[in-house]
Amino acid sequence: MFQQISPYAHLVSGGKATVARMFVNMANGQRGLVCQYDVVCFDEVSGVSFDQEDGVNIMKGYMESGEFSRGRESIRADGSIVLLGNFDVDAQHQQRVGHLFGPLPPEMRNDTAVMDRIHAYLPGWDIPKVSRDLFTDHFGLVSDVLAEAFTRLRDGSRTGVLMGRVHFGGALSGRDQNAVTKTVSGLLKLIQPDGNATVSDEELEWALRLALEVRRRKGAATTHRHCGVPQHTVLLQHGIRRSGEVRRHAGVAIGGQHRPRSVISRTSLGNQPREPGRGGGLYRIEVNEGPGSGVRILNQAPPAPFRESVRIAEQNLYARTAELVG
Repeated sequence: MFQQISPYAHLVSGGKATVARMFVNMANGQRGLVCQYDVVCFDEVSGVSFDQEDGVNIMKGYMESGEFSRGRESIRADGSIVLLGNFDVDAQHQQRVGHLFGPLPPEMRNDTAVMDRIHAYLPGWDIPKVSRDLFTDHFGLVSDVLAEAFTRLRDGSRTGVLMGRVHFGGALSGRDQNAVTKTVSGLLKLIQPDGNATVSDEELEWALRLALEVRRRKGAATTHRHCGVPQHTVLLQHGIRRSGEVRRHAGVAIGGQHRPRSVISRTSLGNQPREPGRGGGLYRIEVNEGPGSGVRILNQAPPAPFRESVRIAEQNLYARTAELVG
């Protein structure tokens, strides 16, 4: 069902989303919803499906570049896509049995390309319910005026504010940086509608940390599930440059769940005496209990410094058995 909810937004709720209505009608050349509206919102997205097999592929291409091709013509549009859905089970249970994109339709649910193109994941359970405490007693703007102001703000970009002032850590991919940059641009428009206003370091860092957090939520929902990478090993890092030097630095670890106690993820600089520079990287150590006595390293052949570290740790455990175990 297609429903216009404002002059700037359109709602798709349940049923089939036709490619002709979303993108372009090949019969008469009429442009679709993403060309006509600022926002196209899929409500109850689990019940939405495309009427053509290539519908998801068209949407993926559009989410990546803002363009889609139908026939011989490449069409550019500016409409954003918002996906709304509800879990049938508890969110924590859903993370144990699947991932947080479970409400998506089957053709999108396990498509990592679709997930990677989503700029932000906003968990509804972290948002307070609307109550009278959230309303003001002062003058306000009616929704039509506010919507018109928002649509005018879409014409500009604040990404230039980040140039020369923000340093991203090496863990962010190109798509991560693109998503974070665009989210920061939108947040800065909300707190500084005047494009000529100066954005302070505090305002920039607030927007940057929030943009990293909503991107982190997306990564936490999919990374460990599809790529086999422990959630807690990835840092979304940034720094604010001051006087040509990165003076302030922060990192946000992906994942909100506790990892198993038997799994340790650490980094090594690879400082082997005989082979300098070799062996550095990210290491995942899994500890299993089995029959026998003493500690045995199953991976062969482990570096000598690692064997020595394990031997010292084993001796330390024996020496502190009464203190640690009782």
